[in-house]
Amino acid sequence: MQDLVIVGGGPGGYVAAIKAGQMGMKVACVEGRGRLGGTCLNVGCIPSKVAERARSHLHRLGSLSGRLRRCCSMLPPTAVCEARGRSLQRA
Repeated sequence: MQDLVIVGGGPGGYVAAIKAGQMGMKVACVEGRGRLGGTCLNVGCIPSKVAERARSHLHRLGSLSGRLRRCCSMLPPTAVCEARGRSLQRA
């Protein structure tokens, strides 16, 4: 039997679960995504995640990666922000 059940494993949820556990409560934290951290951590509010994902894909492309890196290095910062927006819309 749990003393407390927290719905949502975002920044507020997991901090509340930790604090309640430190206070001696038996706690369950329920998260629909399967991972704690919430939208910002797991979906990508942080623009650098988009850039990191792009670099990862470029690395996997092998021989084409050199030409693609040159093209991507010429992208204006707004293009990265627009890609981030599209990623968030799909989530």
